[in-house]
Order: sequence, then structure tokens, then C-alpha cells
Amino acid sequence: MDRYDLETIGAMLLGSLGVGLNLIFLQATEAVGAPQAKLVLIPIFAGLAVSLSGFVSDLRRHGRDMVIVDRICAGMILYVALSVACAVFFQPRFD
Repeated sequence: MDRYDLETIGAMLLGSLGVGLNLIFLQATEAVGAPQAKLVLIPIFAGLAVSLSGFVSDLRRHGRDMVIVDRICAGMILYVALSVACAVFFQPRFD
């Protein structure tokens, strides 16, 4: 296994963790009727933007570096970090 294999496996694990965090956050906001559910879109679009930038930079480069894998891994890290931030900072309150 080389570095790109480990980055790919890590990106898949981080993506699964981020999806799980977002599902828990959405269920919690739905349970109390909180309007913060749309905040889940922030980590999704931020992670996608970073990941998709790897395709653009790969089209410009003609080297042996796997820019796509690096950017997808970075996008998944950002996705999980923002998902954790949503879950921590915007917890629904029971009245």
C-alpha cells in the first residue's frame, strides 16, 4: 500500500463519518423542529468544492502526482470538520 491507497481509504472513512454526523444532526433538529437543518449544506458544499478542485488542477497538470486523491482527502477532512462544527455549535434546544 502506498500513500494514495491510504489517502483513499481515509477519505472513504471520513466521508462515512461525516454522513453519519449529518444524519444525527438532521434527526436532532427534526425532533425539536429547529430551523438549523439547512446548515448541513455548508459542510457538503465546502467538501465538494475542495474535492472538485482536484479535477480542475489535474486537467492542468501532466505529472505523476495524484492531485485528485490529495484534494478528495482534503475535501473529506473539511467535510468532517464542518460537520462536527454543526453538531457542536448548533445543538437544538428543548423548550
